Amino acid sequence: MSGHEHTALHRDHMGVFPAFDFSFFLSHILWLTVFFSCLYFFMERMILPRIGGIIEMRRERIAADMDQAFRMKSEADNLIIAYEKVLSDAQEHGTTIVCRAVDKAKATAEAERFKTQSLFRRDLLEAEEHISVLSDKLMHHLDIMATELASDILVKLIDTSVNQARLQEAVQKRSGISL
Repeated sequence: MSGHEHTALHRDHMGVFPAFDFSFFLSHILWLTVFFSCLYFFMERMILPRIGGIIEMRRERIAADMDQAFRMKSEADNLIIAYEKVLSDAQEHGTTIVCRAVDKAKATAEAERFKTQSLFRRDLLEAEEHISVLSDKLMHHLDIMATELASDILVKLIDTSVNQARLQEAVQKRSGISL
């Protein structure tokens, strides 16, 4: 091609964008195929294996994390079961201790009540005996006083002394107590 032909060719295609110029259509297809093939082989040999490796590594890490999560969940479930059993055993033990303490407190209270009743009965018997002794002494003193009073009254009324033994016998018959 001479310089003149080249300029004429250049002038003919001047207003059209080269990608839309159909006279270069086959060369465009050829270069598109070449570049696409190179890009495809580059992606297939370099980029996609790396991306695949990264995806596989993430998949393995996710699987390992899931396994660990399931294992930890299983351990947590086992711990919860063990905790509930220990709690149940502790509640049973606590109930047993409370029942024993209540029974012991009842027994102690019953023993104290029995002891207190026994002491009260003893004190009541002692008080009754003491009252009986005091009552007997009082009756004896009353008889003595009655005898003395009767003697004084008889002396003043009949102006003679009375036999003390007979007077005491008469007072005793009247009161029903023997001295």
